[in-house]
Amino acid sequence: MSDPLLPATAAQRTLAVLLLAAGLATGACSTKPSASALLRQDFPPPRLTSRGTEIGIASWYGPGFDGKLTANGERFNRHGMTAAHRTLPFGSILDVTDLDTGRSVRVRVNDRGPYIQGRVLDLSYGAAKRLGMIQKGTARVEIAVRNKNAETWTGVHYAVQVGAFRTIDDARAFTRSLSAYAKRYYIARPDETSTHYRIRVGPYSEPHLAYGAADRLAHLGFDTLVVEERKAAMRVSRR
Repeated sequence: MSDPLLPATAAQRTLAVLLLAAGLATGACSTKPSASALLRQDFPPPRLTSRGTEIGIASWYGPGFDGKLTANGERFNRHGMTAAHRTLPFGSILDVTDLDTGRSVRVRVNDRGPYIQGRVLDLSYGAAKRLGMIQKGTARVEIAVRNKNAETWTGVHYAVQVGAFRTIDDARAFTRSLSAYAKRYYIARPDETSTHYRIRVGPYSEPHLAYGAADRLAHLGFDTLVVEERKAAMRVSRR
């Protein structure tokens, strides 16, 4: 698959920043955090026990993230029973047990992370509170997947989200400026996860390709977010 991005000149970089500022002034919703800080190192695949579970260090997150988009496109709720995992499919239901206390919590995977060596899971504040690990910050846990047949990786692609707008007209106007930098992009229409029209560059078959594109777009001044989608959901505009 060819790179969906086009080479950018210095003048185009300046124009991109100006266009982005104009877009934000007309009702755009920022899609931070930037992907440029993510995946700077390779992480090993999960090491499973004989029971098919994963054991490792869990951390938690929440303050400052409420309402921001998670990697699957929904809005983060720090009080929800959710978690971030680097590889498990979105929608996976996990039983997470603190191996020191025996306490457990059931969560749903809706985000990606943690991106710190030695950690395997990022729990929402609500899930961490129920597990009793808020004060200590991390816990050694065992992770068991409870709906192993609920979803597979088949049919998943990756894209870089560069903007979200309340109206289709604003979204289309943004794509006209985006065409100077991307060969393939599309508008993800409102659905159960978002009320906005989301502008995405791609698709990419592998996550590292999407993160590379996100880095390049971030250097042009765009706020970027790498997302996973089912292939049937996309509408691609080609040049």
